[in-house]
Amino acid sequence: MWLELIKYLGGSAVTLAAVAWLCQALVKHWLSIASKNAVETVRHEMERQLEVIHHKHQIDLERQKSRYARLQDERIPPLLHLYSEVVKLTSGAFRIEYILEYCTIDADVEIDIRELRDHVSQAKEALAHVMLFLPSTVANSISELISTINQAETNYYVTTTQGGNGNATALCALRDELNLDYETIERDIANQFREILGVEGSDASPS
Repeated sequence: MWLELIKYLGGSAVTLAAVAWLCQALVKHWLSIASKNAVETVRHEMERQLEVIHHKHQIDLERQKSRYARLQDERIPPLLHLYSEVVKLTSGAFRIEYILEYCTIDADVEIDIRELRDHVSQAKEALAHVMLFLPSTVANSISELISTINQAETNYYVTTTQGGNGNATALCALRDELNLDYETIERDIANQFREILGVEGSDASPS
């Protein structure tokens, strides 16, 4: 068609150049339109994909938050129970140590010692239920405290039931083995639990 048009116009070089320029301009214009359309198409597709990814990420984040919240709710009661049992244990041990050190010994101290044995068992059980939730340092310190008091009570039981040194000697030995810094122990444990539960940092302590 272009050749026929050129022949019709006379086939001059000027005409040929004009037709060539026109063709080139039309091709460039078409390519420009096609390129812009392609860019817009790609841009819209990328935006759509990014929106899909963002939406999926938000859903995953909300699910993680929900799981974490449920985990927090599930671990708080057993942690508080453990703390309560540890306080009962240290309070009972301190009471016995104080009586043996400063008070007149009577039959009531035997009741306290039996109760201390129960506190040891309850603290052990409470610790076993929350081992997965506790940092190893906290678990080890509580386990060591329980073991120390348990060993003191066990030694007393063995001495009074199988030994021949008499009850007074066993009570003196029990007093010495229970001679711990309970105020510092309870403060440190309280700070550790505050950190675990997110109440405040572990360095928070009364001045």
